[in-house]
Amino acid sequence: MIGYTHDQAVRRWQCVTPCQEHLDYFTAIKSKSYQRISIDALEPLLDLADSHRPLEFFQIDKTNNEIKVQRDNDISTFSLPGNIEAEIDLIANQEGLSVLKHVCGNAQSDSILINVDNEQLTVTDGQHYYSRSLASLTDFYNKSKIDYKTEVKFVVNISRLFEEIDEYIKVNEIKKNNTTLLYIVDNEAYISGFGFTVEGFKSLSALYISAKESFLYNVNLKQLNAIKIRDITSMKGMILRILKAPDGSRKLGLYNEHDTQLPYNSIPIILDTNSHNLKAMQNLLPLDKKIEKTVSNNQTLLALTIFKLFEEEGWTNNQYRLGLDMHSNSLLSQFGS
Repeated sequence: MIGYTHDQAVRRWQCVTPCQEHLDYFTAIKSKSYQRISIDALEPLLDLADSHRPLEFFQIDKTNNEIKVQRDNDISTFSLPGNIEAEIDLIANQEGLSVLKHVCGNAQSDSILINVDNEQLTVTDGQHYYSRSLASLTDFYNKSKIDYKTEVKFVVNISRLFEEIDEYIKVNEIKKNNTTLLYIVDNEAYISGFGFTVEGFKSLSALYISAKESFLYNVNLKQLNAIKIRDITSMKGMILRILKAPDGSRKLGLYNEHDTQLPYNSIPIILDTNSHNLKAMQNLLPLDKKIEKTVSNNQTLLALTIFKLFEEEGWTNNQYRLGLDMHSNSLLSQFGS
């Protein structure tokens, strides 16, 4: 077979007899029963699915005029927007949605054919066939929504949280212990990592916190470190929730600015009832407050000294501001931010 490319190059392929597996596959996909949907009707549904990413499954129920989304292993149901009409029932995972979008953008006709059978999605424009696995589809059909209750809700400076996690990963004892404690007390959130001879403790400077009592939680350090914050949000502040299921299990949900109701990602979290760990947090808390007060007092003293120089030496406004920045950074480097 000889071909000619768009950049005027010749391509030649030597064809061989097709194997029986390929012949069986083509026979099977051509004998499937397909649903037809116009590209104009499908594209708004794919855009709607995009607004719910990341997701594990996206289902369109034509009869009930609603969509069902599985994200973070939990189910949510929504009514279809009034300006969108479903021509067919549809189910796809994230990879399947990408295939549907590709076919819509490259089809030579104004409609495509879709089949879902035996946990497999097959899409064709009449010339090309695409198949993708829908593994766990049966589990999705049988899954019901979990009625989580918010135990703690707080907003933290996300950079501050993950900078501390980065430091814990660098310390072999803490990394090997693979445990991070999250301490909620006095309208503040603290994170702690520890090994046999080393402890870390840091306030997360919560911008907002809602908790009826004090809590101590245990989080897997590797799972926490694996979260890709850049995929979630570009904002400095992030909403975190401790979500409790009816069976008593909990997860730490992370939310972005696009959806404050469904977590973008989550990891398991355990209520820590170990009295030794609680005692360690209670001992570290006053030390943290003492250092914070020392830093604050020294910053005030530096500011007053620099202002005096501003008056006596005739510093310009820019020199004054530069002096504050330089001395503040020097102080914070000694005590830790």
